[in-house]
Amino acid sequence: MACVCLCVCARAPATRGVCARMSIRECVDHVWVRGTCLSTSMIAPSTLHVTVVHQFGLPNRHGIISCDGHLLHLRFDHKDDRLVHVWAQPIEAAHEGYYCAIA
Repeated sequence: MACVCLCVCARAPATRGVCARMSIRECVDHVWVRGTCLSTSMIAPSTLHVTVVHQFGLPNRHGIISCDGHLLHLRFDHKDDRLVHVWAQPIEAAHEGYYCAIA
């Protein structure tokens, strides 16, 4: 998904013109899990209040929660203990490329 936000640069009158700015948080896909919109990018996870853990359940020791056909990757914020960073991954995509062959 590509998006570009256009803005007017106003640094100096001589350099005034149109420039393209893109925020990674605006350009990632999102999914709805239990009424909460979550990012699908590990680079730009959704920042949410810690109470969302009550909706999704407690994570395992690796910070992963299986919920409604998605794997939710959760990590707690290091500076503010009221925030968590969450990104979602469909379960089908999580197992792509991992095959086991028993001979």
